[in-house]
Amino acid sequence: MSQTFMEMGSEERYADLQSPRILNSHFRMKHLPADVLNKRIKVITVLRNPKDVAVSFYNFLKGDQVVKYKGEWKNFLRPLFQGKFMYESWMDYVLDWELVKKTNPDQPVLTLFYEDIKQDPMREMRRICEFLGVERTDDFLSRVCDNTTMAAMKTHKYTGNDARSILFRKGGVGDWKNWFTVAQNEWFDKLYQEKMADCPLRFKYSL
Repeated sequence: MSQTFMEMGSEERYADLQSPRILNSHFRMKHLPADVLNKRIKVITVLRNPKDVAVSFYNFLKGDQVVKYKGEWKNFLRPLFQGKFMYESWMDYVLDWELVKKTNPDQPVLTLFYEDIKQDPMREMRRICEFLGVERTDDFLSRVCDNTTMAAMKTHKYTGNDARSILFRKGGVGDWKNWFTVAQNEWFDKLYQEKMADCPLRFKYSL
């Protein structure tokens, strides 16, 4: 398994990974190797509600020692959802993957929601096993769930400047309520209704 994202390194670094391999990426389908479609490689997408995504990404950028983002929260939302930051607009990203699923019905894509994983991790782990066609005991899955909590992951060793503090900040659901002003929330809800009206996905903004 690759512990870093595909976009952060060259293809050579993945060449020696034994198959079957698990590769991480924020890429859209069009930026992934053509074999993903040609060979119908299984893809798991994990989506989080966009309001919490915005808060998480803002704090990541503020803490990243390479980016050194100096902007204020009050000026962050509009350019973020207008696609002015890396990986473009969250809404365009989600819609693009939904289009991939619609236009390539034979492509195996499992869409998971971060909030569902937080709510019932064992259930979602079983869904992953079924999708990948593997069998794992409940004891194994329970250990996976225990080792992927925010508390557990904060104890892992990572390279970089204070990497854990920006990679694993809170990991909750609904922190956006502590950041969004009434005006920001109204602006976002209107934009979401305009751009995502035909999207069949339904996100949870609190648990």
